[in-house]
Amino acid sequence: MRQAVLDTDILSYIIDQRHPEVSAHAQQYICVFRYFSVSAITIAEVVEGLARNHDYPGIESFLKRAEGF
Repeated sequence: MRQAVLDTDILSYIIDQRHPEVSAHAQQYICVFRYFSVSAITIAEVVEGLARNHDYPGIESFLKRAEGF
C-alpha cells in the first residue's frame, strides 16, 4: 500500500461510510499510515458543501475531525 492524498469524493465516502469497500480500505490505510493526507482544497470543498446545506454544526465537527488528517 502506498501513501496517497485523498480527493474530496473519497474523503466524503470515508466520512459518510457510503461504500463498504472504501471504508474497509480506509481502515487498512489508517492502520498503516495513522492519518489521511488531504489538501487544503479538499478541506475547503467539504466546508463549502456543508455551508451550502447550512450544516454549521457539521462544519465545526468536520474541522475538528480534520485536525487528525
